[in-house]
Amino acid sequence: MVVGCHIGECDFGNGNIMAERQVNFVKRVLERRGLGGDRVNMYRCSAAEVGRFKESVEDMMSKIRKLGPNPLRQEK
Repeated sequence: MVVGCHIGECDFGNGNIMAERQVNFVKRVLERRGLGGDRVNMYRCSAAEVGRFKESVEDMMSKIRKLGPNPLRQEK
């Protein structure tokens, strides 16, 4: 889970745009490897949007639960 500022509101210039590009790259790699691209997601919210952050965490948890455990991990 990566959380960034809204477009145009980043204190680091275009840091949120660069982060989104990297997240999209990782999503494609995970998808190609059969691990599910939804294992990583980018969310946008400001420090004042506590409710939105909570919703983002819940959304991410829901996606991870649906995907299940890492298919590459071997049972011991």
